[in-house]
Amino acid sequence: MTWNRAVMLMVLVAGALAFAQPSADQVYEEGKALYDAKNYAGALQKFDEAAALDPSKARWQYNRGLALKKLKRNEESRAAFMKSRELDPGYKRGEIDEKLNELGGGSSGGSDSSGGCDGPAVLIGLVIAAIGLASVGGVLWKALKAIFSLFVTTSEKKAPSRDDAPSERPKLTVDQLGPMSRRIQEQARALGQVEHALSLGEDAEVRRDADRAATNLATARKGVLSAARGELRRPEEVHQAIDRAAAAIKEAQARLVVLHGDRASSAKGPRAGCFFCARALPSPKFGESVQLRSSKGVTTVAACPTCARRVATGTPPPVLMVDGDQRRHWSELDEFDPYVEAHAPPSTSVEVPAWNVMNAGAAIPSLATFAGGAVLGALGAVAAGRIINLDNLKESSLASAAAEATARAATSRRTTEYSDHS
Repeated sequence: MTWNRAVMLMVLVAGALAFAQPSADQVYEEGKALYDAKNYAGALQKFDEAAALDPSKARWQYNRGLALKKLKRNEESRAAFMKSRELDPGYKRGEIDEKLNELGGGSSGGSDSSGGCDGPAVLIGLVIAAIGLASVGGVLWKALKAIFSLFVTTSEKKAPSRDDAPSERPKLTVDQLGPMSRRIQEQARALGQVEHALSLGEDAEVRRDADRAATNLATARKGVLSAARGELRRPEEVHQAIDRAAAAIKEAQARLVVLHGDRASSAKGPRAGCFFCARALPSPKFGESVQLRSSKGVTTVAACPTCARRVATGTPPPVLMVDGDQRRHWSELDEFDPYVEAHAPPSTSVEVPAWNVMNAGAAIPSLATFAGGAVLGALGAVAAGRIINLDNLKESSLASAAAEATARAATSRRTTEYSDHS
């Protein structure tokens, strides 16, 4: 009796220690938020932590592969996707096939490395208790989680996790989505006025708060779209992102009042914006020149710092087009306010590859003097790397699309050919 009580006590103590540590799910959610904000290095760190806390789950490795791919660490990305497949061959099979094809590694079936343990439950409790009581330090704790995962791998694989089964979460109704969308619109208008006021003079503190608000509004918009598809785990996260945006906007407004007084609430900046995303460019200091080259000629456009950096890294951003099938560039619409709409795009907007816009045959009249010739002229010469060869981009995009189609077809054939086999 005394021995059994001792074993139970050690198991309970180890369990209490487990609750003191962040779960892999919590760490993953932090990484997902960073990934959505395009902080891929920070996201990778969180996905690594999730994988260390729970080495048995394929999802962490898949997301590690996505982040590594964004960071151009292709060999490590390929290894992460293969590890995900090894842990669970059925998890996101088609997506992993496509990613491996893009990375030039082909698609491999992988092997199921699941294992189990038939030892008594008391032995498991002793192992957990011994290591848990020895130290609650990060390194030994991760070792404890890794050892424990050996005993639960099989049971986890038998039932899909709640995270990976979005169909089990009901889609939010229009009445539930409406307040979220209205709050986003309200804060987008407030942020738009902040950026209008920046035309009175750039300020690092205000720009920092504006960027923070823009990032959180983008996260909220993605959350609303996910909620509409029934893929949002916690709807309250959308409201939390909007709250963070509102707080940042309030700080920016307070700073603007100190700098410019009542003028801040009524200032109107030049109708200038990023050619790609429509982000407002209230002053030449905030914009950067990008050159679009093709067989049809050369055009210089203005870009926000974020889109200019993407051009410089060789991944040109898409172009915001409005009015559905007519696909007009936002600068052609007199009523379009880049200070507001970039943070709450109209429902009819679509993102189109730059090469598709410039090679569609329909010229955009406003391109030559896009965003106001005076503003463009003040941006200065095109910096090294801020050049897009649209013809080359078109060829590579079409080749990539063809490769993805081939991968999907191959996956479909494998499913058809082997679906009747055990």
